[in-house]
Amino acid sequence: MKKKVILIVSLLILAGIVSVAAFHGAFSTITVEKHKLEEMKIVYAVHTGDYSESGKVMNKLYYSLLESEKIETFRGIGIYFDDPENVEKSKLRAVLGCVIEPNDYSKVEDLKGKNYKIAEIPQNESHVVRFPYVSRISIIIGLMKVYPVINKFQKENNIPPSPITELYSIKEGEIVYSLNDGLEKELIAGLLR
Repeated sequence: MKKKVILIVSLLILAGIVSVAAFHGAFSTITVEKHKLEEMKIVYAVHTGDYSESGKVMNKLYYSLLESEKIETFRGIGIYFDDPENVEKSKLRAVLGCVIEPNDYSKVEDLKGKNYKIAEIPQNESHVVRFPYVSRISIIIGLMKVYPVINKFQKENNIPPSPITELYSIKEGEIVYSLNDGLEKELIAGLLR
């Protein structure tokens, strides 16, 4: 009887873990597709250091925009310049921020005089991967599933490694990983200044 209870409890725990993983995209099919990305105005900060701190940087900007400027954003953006497997954590470079919604574009000029970094990313057609976004667990699972596919795709298609953009959309419930191959390299590199 005791073994039966342990087995049932173990199966329920396993079923719970599998359900949570599935809900966060662990069993999603990963495909790289060419896709048109819309023009975006972003407010951002340059970050040097461990990528695991990205969320804190984005949240600081989000709450600054929301509380001080009365601008609510629904998409976060991270442009990651370095491969964490080849660059030490303290030297990893990223541009992290928020995507301004079109109805708030008129407020962007006012932000320029308030120590915010602002950039416009033009409409472009790049290779992307779409992945479900439910919570931070989705981000972790996405890192494990998406980047190996991106790296393989770049090698097979002779696309040199470049900064990868991760666009986190709460409303759409997805993370879009972009290879940025439809953008001028100078534009992306210029964001680090």
